[in-house]
Amino acid sequence: MKLRVASKADKKLLRWLFRTALAGLLTIGLTLAIRVATKPPPPPKRDYVAEYNALLDKLGTYDPDVWSQVAAEVQTYELICEEAGREVAAQIGREYMPVDQADVLELIAPPDEQDPDRLRAAQLAYDKLVAADIGAALDLPFRSRRVVAPLTPAKAQKNDVATLIPLCFVAIVQSERAVRDGNREAATTHFLRQLNATVRATHGSIGKDTFSAMRLVSLSWSHLSTMADHNSIDAHSLLTALPASLPIDDILLRNIEADRLIMLDSYDRLFNGDPTGTLARYNMPVRLWMSHREHYDSINEQFDAAEAWAKLSRSARRSSNIPSPSKTLSSTVNCQQLIDVNKSFANSLDSIDVTFQGIRLMLALEIHRDRNGDFPDALEDIAPEILPALPIDPFARDGRFRYARTETGYRLWSVGYDSIADNGKQSTGQHAMHPDATGGDFLIFPR
Repeated sequence: MKLRVASKADKKLLRWLFRTALAGLLTIGLTLAIRVATKPPPPPKRDYVAEYNALLDKLGTYDPDVWSQVAAEVQTYELICEEAGREVAAQIGREYMPVDQADVLELIAPPDEQDPDRLRAAQLAYDKLVAADIGAALDLPFRSRRVVAPLTPAKAQKNDVATLIPLCFVAIVQSERAVRDGNREAATTHFLRQLNATVRATHGSIGKDTFSAMRLVSLSWSHLSTMADHNSIDAHSLLTALPASLPIDDILLRNIEADRLIMLDSYDRLFNGDPTGTLARYNMPVRLWMSHREHYDSINEQFDAAEAWAKLSRSARRSSNIPSPSKTLSSTVNCQQLIDVNKSFANSLDSIDVTFQGIRLMLALEIHRDRNGDFPDALEDIAPEILPALPIDPFARDGRFRYARTETGYRLWSVGYDSIADNGKQSTGQHAMHPDATGGDFLIFPR
């Protein structure tokens, strides 16, 4: 076999390929060297876990035993429901009768197609829950718990407040039963327990805890709108227990700051290594090319913009977007999802504020009826005699809640997200508080 001798053309091609490859390697090396030489210095060393806990400590004193007591009471709640289900199942010859939180709440107004045996099991569970004083944990000074490294969303935002919801269900049913029995004092006491827990949860929460706290506000409104028909509560005691407003702007700002710290902590561990082993460190080529400081500055720029947006008036927030960063580094630095969550969160907070102020107005209207024998002709008649000032509807251009007398009482509503007054007509599509709502108002009372 004869070896083929390279032609001049082949040699020329090989030399060209070699020179091109060498030039490419030199270019890459020079570029990398320049990049490394000109990389900005690393960001300042910060203890993000300590900063996050300091943010939490502004909400109030933290007692680690509180959530342990809440968890113990919730566990007892579940065991009682299971025990009641098994007891009724044994009486009727069934293997098991499941009873859950919703079954207990449905004792107020059972569905038409509710299984009567399951309803009996729910009633038995409720009787046992009341005997065990389930719901006492609602009186505890709870607050979002402190965190330990690493500062991940799962660890930083455990959603402990969600565990309070079934305890509130018991308080709601107790209050409703007292209403039916004509026991005004007991109805007020049980509702006040739930209402105080709602206020504490709203003031002392971050992240997922705040979403659950907002659900507690909705539960309070839903319950009050039922009770108000009966004139069976001490509205003055309840109104006195409520603050004049919820710290909506503060809640939004502290959640933005919490998300900032979580994002910064994540990138700190990506660049510097994660001693907890929960996050893989960037490999060497990536760390040589990417700058920790640039990512640090980019994250702060995006959250600074979100913070500035959060400080706008509520109407300005709804009509504007959070500015995009001036420099896009890589797809790995993506705060946009967290930013979008906070935009949606801001709207939810405004909706909850409407609900909360609706509670205050309903209580003030009940006080007016107690004092004068009837509801007022206009909301202006309850301020400043009952309320220091009328609350503001954040969705209304004139800031006014809408009110009208009816033959049987009154109607109270907000104009909703679109800021257009529809004379209390409820939205037939999206909820009136939803950004995509195409008309209709949010009816606070009657439901």
